[in-house]
Amino acid sequence: MVPLPNRTDPAPARWRRPFELWFDAADRGWPLAVFLGLFLVVWSLVLIVAYHGLGLNPDVVEIYALSKDLAWGYAKHPPLPSWIMAAWMAVFPFADWPPYLLAILNAALGLYFVDRIARRYLRGDRRLLLLLLLVFVPGYHFLAAVFNHNIVLLWLWPLATWCFLRSFETRRASWAVAAGATAALALLGKYYSAILLVSFAITALVHRDRRAYLRSPAPWVSAIVGAVVLMPNIVWLLKAGAIPLNYAIEAHVVPSRWTSLRFAGEFVAGALGYAVLPVAIWLAATATATSPRRALALIFSGMSAERQLLLILGIMTLSLPPIVAVLIGTNMPPLWALPGVFLPVLFIVSAPGFTLTRARAVNVAALTVVFALVAILGSPFHAWLESQRRDDRHRIYARPAAGELERLWRKVTDRPMLTVTGEYELAWAASYYVTWHPDFVASYDARRGGGNPIPATIPSAGWAGLCAAESLGCIAWTTQLAATVPRARREEFTVTPAGWGWTATPGRMIAVIVPPSGAAD
Repeated sequence: MVPLPNRTDPAPARWRRPFELWFDAADRGWPLAVFLGLFLVVWSLVLIVAYHGLGLNPDVVEIYALSKDLAWGYAKHPPLPSWIMAAWMAVFPFADWPPYLLAILNAALGLYFVDRIARRYLRGDRRLLLLLLLVFVPGYHFLAAVFNHNIVLLWLWPLATWCFLRSFETRRASWAVAAGATAALALLGKYYSAILLVSFAITALVHRDRRAYLRSPAPWVSAIVGAVVLMPNIVWLLKAGAIPLNYAIEAHVVPSRWTSLRFAGEFVAGALGYAVLPVAIWLAATATATSPRRALALIFSGMSAERQLLLILGIMTLSLPPIVAVLIGTNMPPLWALPGVFLPVLFIVSAPGFTLTRARAVNVAALTVVFALVAILGSPFHAWLESQRRDDRHRIYARPAAGELERLWRKVTDRPMLTVTGEYELAWAASYYVTWHPDFVASYDARRGGGNPIPATIPSAGWAGLCAAESLGCIAWTTQLAATVPRARREEFTVTPAGWGWTATPGRMIAVIVPPSGAAD
């Protein structure tokens, strides 16, 4: 445990006094609550303003569309994010801000569990400073804006790591059960969490206290509990022919070993990039490391058994992905490194050789406030920049297109729209934004440039399809459907997204509306 710093200024400047009081009470309950509360409010506001008028990311509306049919598994990913989204949207209105609030709550929960781990290594100013440093990791705000299977790991990995560390150290049955259950939850968040579980196993095998742990019931209790929690998903995978694995192969396998080496290098560079700013701020704040060699000596000083756990886990979670990528010939995006970035940062901050003064801790806190203010003031400009991008046009058109689709539907019938299909990104958004939140049916497949028949049980209740006009495959598909269904209506319309004083380039959409039987004009 690193020593507590003392106040270096008995009469600090007025602007420093709130920070001094906050650091003075670091090991009580309220400073953490204040930090997490402000984090939640500030960064929710930033995301809501920064993405105003842009609509929700396709990943978010996809998770919602899937959540309407709760299951033990889905075609692309495990089910936990969809379960969370279903519970969240059962409480909140269908606007843009609730998913952003959920995303930042997800990040705040991750910081809370990082603090639960940090309490075993840090006290006083360093404990709070660790959280401030992690605010400079983009995964905890801007990259967390998209609540999906990657970002949900921000809290699942620290939670599972905390339980594993406690189980390894205490070998108590309660912590062994918690370790197994939370590891399984991490897998239900994303199957990539197998990296974390393998990291746990390697850490347990190579750590200096391995014999005491392996000879206890703890690892076996964890394995059994984890298997029980995962069993429904495993059964679903067997019945479904492991289709998420097929999706992973299709989406991530690369054509050559050299390509996988390039992606492995990008993963490592990305992981280091995420951690470089908080580490740089820490080194500047401590001002103890006068050279790179001195910095390394300080980082690895005081290698207790507890810090060795952090070191091994950090190395494993950040080195196993590129190794696996090269061995099996896949790409692993740098974004996947985010859930484990807290481990090397915590390892460095917990090094006892660094000297941290209160004055410098307050400086970092003030820098964090300035960073948040800049993000707030710059968020409208960010919204304008995003509106000018050309590589994600479905996103900004999806919400107004869903609104126009509903208006056209209401012109034909007063019955609810129960089913929507079309290009995935647009149809998912319609499932979220249309008043009746219709079920999504994967009929049109852009990858094949064609579509499948609408399921026989749907036509009598009516359905709607939505596609971008530049999609030639979708145009052919909608035209074919309109010709074969007597009451089908094919509509073409233009939408113009707008936000903080800006308007985007108008986009043309094509809709097919099949009203319920007996409801057409």
